[in-house]
Amino acid sequence: MRRGRDASRVRSRPRSSIATLVVALTGVVASSFATRAFGARFKVEIATLRVQSPTSVSGRYDVAIANFGRTLYGATLTGVLTYPRDASQRTGCGDDAVITLPDDAEATRMAIILLLDRGGCPFTEKVMNGQRAGADAVIIVDNTDEPLLTMDAAADAGSDVDSKITVPAALITKADGNKFENAIVNDERVVGTMDWHDILPHPDSRVEWELWSETNDECGRACQAQNAFLRDFKAIAQSLERGGYTQFTPHYLTWECMDVPPTSKECQAQCVNVGRYCAPDPEEDINSGYSGADVVIDNLRALCVFDVVNKTGSPWLWWDYVAEFSLQCTMQNGNFALRSCAESIMKTIGVDAVAVDACVGDTSADRTNPMLEAQIALQSPPESSSRPDIRLLPTVLINEERYSGKLARGEVLTALCAGFEEHSIPSMCSDAGLMHAMCVRGQEGDTTCSADAQGDGRTACRETSAFPFFECVCPEGSQSLVGPDDKMKCESVNKCAQAMHDMANCSCERCVCTNLDEGRFQCKTQNKTMCESPLARGATSQGGCWANDGFTACVDNIEAKKKASREGRDPDTVPDVVCRCPKGFEGDGKSCHEIDECATKCKGSHAKCSNTYGSYTCTCADGYVANYQPAPVDDYVCLSQHRGGGASLVITSALMSVLAQYRARSYMDKEIRQIMAQYMPLENQMDDDDDESPYDQPPSRPARVVKESFLPVTNTEMSDF
Repeated sequence: MRRGRDASRVRSRPRSSIATLVVALTGVVASSFATRAFGARFKVEIATLRVQSPTSVSGRYDVAIANFGRTLYGATLTGVLTYPRDASQRTGCGDDAVITLPDDAEATRMAIILLLDRGGCPFTEKVMNGQRAGADAVIIVDNTDEPLLTMDAAADAGSDVDSKITVPAALITKADGNKFENAIVNDERVVGTMDWHDILPHPDSRVEWELWSETNDECGRACQAQNAFLRDFKAIAQSLERGGYTQFTPHYLTWECMDVPPTSKECQAQCVNVGRYCAPDPEEDINSGYSGADVVIDNLRALCVFDVVNKTGSPWLWWDYVAEFSLQCTMQNGNFALRSCAESIMKTIGVDAVAVDACVGDTSADRTNPMLEAQIALQSPPESSSRPDIRLLPTVLINEERYSGKLARGEVLTALCAGFEEHSIPSMCSDAGLMHAMCVRGQEGDTTCSADAQGDGRTACRETSAFPFFECVCPEGSQSLVGPDDKMKCESVNKCAQAMHDMANCSCERCVCTNLDEGRFQCKTQNKTMCESPLARGATSQGGCWANDGFTACVDNIEAKKKASREGRDPDTVPDVVCRCPKGFEGDGKSCHEIDECATKCKGSHAKCSNTYGSYTCTCADGYVANYQPAPVDDYVCLSQHRGGGASLVITSALMSVLAQYRARSYMDKEIRQIMAQYMPLENQMDDDDDESPYDQPPSRPARVVKESFLPVTNTEMSDF
């Protein structure tokens, strides 16, 4: 054991040891310290369980509220009480414990209040396992005949289980709990209501509340949660204080040096004012690091900041100070216990640092400090006082009643709102988002909805005013539809499909569209790709694709991107370019080789094929011409140039098609007109209303037959370019 922590050196005095308190906060037994003698006993906060049925167990029962989980101040929770049928599950112990809830309990569609037996593992482990099983509240049945006590998370100092508990938890006496368990085992349906309405007094239109804490930030999760709360609750606390709804007072727990001389090394390291006011050593080592005396001085300075700003009519400035202190003046960054760090914050927020310094006084002097004496008097009130004593940190008192539950924004605000008279509740108390913050990232509503356990797409979280204070809904940009199976599902709405049709800045030649969350979409113009650039002489690649001798496999993929946009897919997942070998080549686009078209093309009678790089030529024997036949033939055939026969029929059909398309007014030179005259009669002059047209004039040159100028040349090269 480290020096200064040897319990054998300390004799107990006839006053309460602080060991339990320090363990609750830091997990450290500080047996050299104690608070002044407690007068008032530790008060157990009681809620009510009203059982409606069966008549054999109906009635009103007391349950002790746990010091963790959610306490639904001012609310009720009605549900069916259930108890595991499997006896091995009834303690709820084990990291991977399985607790099977009866099917009939889940089928009622009521809240499930799970009963578990005390013993075998910490309370928080039981409640957490019950929560995982699907319980809406957990009641632990005591295994000893004794008065009700407060369940605490102190035994879990090395775990963060308690911070993950989001359901109400309570303890019931062994006698009462056994009644319910026996009824459930005998297949009786037990229905009850947990009621938190009258836990806190609400005498008037203003709520008085206190926060007991300390500036030490190396006490593990308790300190982390405390400092996070100071920052998170600041705006709410200041709003309530400015509006006159609340009267807030901060306090800091203070110890005395016990059973060792005030001049001893232990007391000097951990106390101020010659052993009068102490705090446990943050690192449990009085020979290194920060000392308990450092903690006491910063506690005192924070008290003095409140005293100064309260006297100037701006008590809410204290929240600015402690929130910034928890970030700037920490033990981790080495600024803790530096007066300059604290005074820098005071200067920023407009606090009189000189007045604060005068309030702190000489902490080395052998005299009492009025500010710290007041803390000791309040933390250990006399027996005649209605105030509870302070044994746990952090502690919140609301209208002089101890708050039970998680130190978190929604939970504390709920409790404060329950302390108002019915007709004086501030509007803030109606804000579900502030009250419970169930949809904040990482909170129960957020994690439950995003998991989409039902598979219906309702992944968005919406705050509600009724338990469990959230519901899962279709996210923005989707709509609720009932399918053929009569089950509701959420389906995304493709905003881009309409935008790419109706909006100018989303329907351009290279415009693409992306559906975003919450029903939003984004249109943007894609830059031209490398495929659009001229191919450099001698290039062997383009845009990562094959290229050679003027040919390239690089294909701009903008049309595929636009198609993806119209279909509601992300165009960014579609590649900008694709590699596809050009006609006359084959391969994967990264590598292409030339095809010998003559192996399959130009195979008809009177035809002769010559393969070229990337293409081929098809020539015909004398008296025949090459005529291209489209798909599905996709090849040239050789047709006779003589009148009559199939060639004459094909040529005549082609000419009639040309005449129908361009009408008689199309331009035809003298040679074409003469050749056409060989196949069909032509009028000397076609009708035309436009007498000035040069095409209406008779040819100026003598007619001669030039058949070659009408039909395609007999040596034709085919290419895609």
